[in-house]
Amino acid sequence: MARKNRISHALYLKDWDFKKKDIATLEETAEAIAPGDYLQEMKDGIFCPTCYTPLFRSPSDKPFFSNRRNARYNHYESFLHVPCPLRAPKAIALKYDSEELARQAVENGELAVVHSFQTAAPDVDAQQVGAGGVGYYQDADGPVGSYPISRHKGESFRLPTKISAVSSICRRFDLNLNKYYLLPGRAVALPLTEELLDLATITEEDPNPRLYFAKILHSDRMGANDVVHLRMTYFKCNPKVKDFCLKATIAEQREKGIDDEVRHRYVLIWGAVTASGIGLCINRPKWGEYALLPQKYEPLLPIAEESSM
Repeated sequence: MARKNRISHALYLKDWDFKKKDIATLEETAEAIAPGDYLQEMKDGIFCPTCYTPLFRSPSDKPFFSNRRNARYNHYESFLHVPCPLRAPKAIALKYDSEELARQAVENGELAVVHSFQTAAPDVDAQQVGAGGVGYYQDADGPVGSYPISRHKGESFRLPTKISAVSSICRRFDLNLNKYYLLPGRAVALPLTEELLDLATITEEDPNPRLYFAKILHSDRMGANDVVHLRMTYFKCNPKVKDFCLKATIAEQREKGIDDEVRHRYVLIWGAVTASGIGLCINRPKWGEYALLPQKYEPLLPIAEESSM
């Protein structure tokens, strides 16, 4: 079911900064802009009329979605910690009564706090799991961070984090599916089942990084130099989308076991969805932001029904 969007208009004021909290100036001088009246030059200058956090319009460059639904305003995920009655309902988030209980959840493996995903392969031996000798690396310790996951309003807990890789999610995907994750940029911890999105349901660009799973259709190398040239790995996509691909170097994708011999396998990938010609793509994700899912876990994926797309 589509979420109901309650934001009838945005407040537009060029160069206004939410962090400065000058709400009076925004309310007195901003222009009310309906989604249909939005212009590209207003990007980064539109704000919620209730919570005053930045908004973005989706789709950003046309007044309608591909299915002719009207464009809509959305809050950025990075401002989820700011309460707002106009925000679309979310899944129930995990909250704790004390910092000690939250830390215990991290130590017990019930909660994973991901500070970021690895930018490059770590200098350690990979544990070989699954077909093709694909490496699934262990997470590294990240910095202690402050996160608002207390049951008490306004209270944050300082928790240990991990510098993770999507491959670590794939390695024991069966156990991780019901674990709570606090992913980069998120202010709430949700079950992995709530974070995972079927890429075949996506019909438009999305500037917010999310965790997708995608079925490989085919994969094409774009040059002779494995280190420099890209491999375009095409995924099963929504019928409304011309094509959808992952763009990363030939060498990096080969390291992850991705080539044209793994058709119909699934990839987990964290990233923003951007335009690619007349299609969509996830462009040059970091090393730790995508991985091939072991085949034995594919039946556990929440694959969307064809009739719902």
